[in-house]
Amino acid sequence: MKCFNCGNEISDNTIEICPNCSSVINATKQNFISYIGSPDSLAGYQKSYKLLLLKSIIEHVINHCDPVISSVITDIRDYYTSRIKRGLQADYDVDIRIANIESASDYDIFAFIKSQPYKVINEKGFLFLNRNAEGKLSFVFNEDISASMSESEWKKLLDIIDAKICLYFQRYDSSNTEIRQDTTTPAEKDSVESIIVNPDLSILEITNLSVRAKNILGRNKLFTIGAVIEYIKDNDLLDLKNMGKKTCEEILSLLGKNNVRMAPQADADSIATLFAGNSYRLFVNYCTKNGLTHLSDIDGMDFSVLLSEPGFGVSKLNAVIKKYNEIIQEHKCSAPNNQSDSIVIMPLNDALPTININKSNENLNISCLRFAGISAKSIAIFYKNGYSKIGQLSTVTIGKLTRMFGDKGQAYFDKIKLFEKPLLQIATDLLNQQKTNR
Repeated sequence: MKCFNCGNEISDNTIEICPNCSSVINATKQNFISYIGSPDSLAGYQKSYKLLLLKSIIEHVINHCDPVISSVITDIRDYYTSRIKRGLQADYDVDIRIANIESASDYDIFAFIKSQPYKVINEKGFLFLNRNAEGKLSFVFNEDISASMSESEWKKLLDIIDAKICLYFQRYDSSNTEIRQDTTTPAEKDSVESIIVNPDLSILEITNLSVRAKNILGRNKLFTIGAVIEYIKDNDLLDLKNMGKKTCEEILSLLGKNNVRMAPQADADSIATLFAGNSYRLFVNYCTKNGLTHLSDIDGMDFSVLLSEPGFGVSKLNAVIKKYNEIIQEHKCSAPNNQSDSIVIMPLNDALPTININKSNENLNISCLRFAGISAKSIAIFYKNGYSKIGQLSTVTIGKLTRMFGDKGQAYFDKIKLFEKPLLQIATDLLNQQKTNR
């Protein structure tokens, strides 16, 4: 047996903690990882449905957001729609609701997800539907999986899924390049050698790049032209796994032509550039809709107005504010004399008072949080974030809890305040609550 986190062999199949990296090990987690499979295999994936569903849910988990139905539907719709906008099919020989994703309703997409990819994964016992604290229907992984996976393991799993998606669509897109070439105008065909290299362009869409080259780049997680260009700035392509001299020369030849040029880049100060990524998509859409295009346009903005937008919750709001503060800090540090007259960093919830843990509780194990009404699943998350003793919670803030648990952050902050009381008082209160029970 191999540890998924560190990759080391484990001879004792009965242990629950990896002796090399302290990663949690259990049968359900191992079965789930085996079910996902290796990055270079599509065994068990006849269509892209399961991969995209898992990709969206895991991205939400990594970002500490509840994967509510509406958000997952939006992610899947956006992915397929972006393919259509690039002149590709959403997917090949698929359900009409996916083939016509642009006109399909959210209800149609959810009905399809529930009857197809979700049903298959659910029957394996890995994924379920449940209502979150706000009463919204969300996807949740089996507790044995969610409580034992570290953030680095989720990211590693997401990389595998991304590679499999790349491999899946390459199988179809590569065989349909002639169809896409025939849609170009005569003027475009005359200048076919004049390639505009967009950093976000998928390597799968480069028609004069061999399948072998695409496979090698994809397996080494270089999925876009921008990623390849960034890599070769400081590294040798020959260092990539399975890269041969001929394939290396092919890639360098393509990127080294005199007529290869980068597409005009977006303004470095634009909101779309600064808030790139799926986590901030709703925020960028809001800004675009309201004519906010540059960082200066949101100076002094009351971010709480975002909560009135569909799909926006407290966790996403805090993610946007955190990102904004990071960007502002970077601008402040790069300004002359490290000063900025027009930008003020917004205070996060981290500025709120912390919890004053009573001395009698400081050495209690973190598992004692159950007496405050916090679930075992959440206690496992505390442990993974470095909290092993109740005393360590004296430094935790609402901001930190929100990043760990999303909308539950405020409620957990209030529950942990139980340990501001002396241990004897806590025990007395708990016994009094139970004294009428047999």
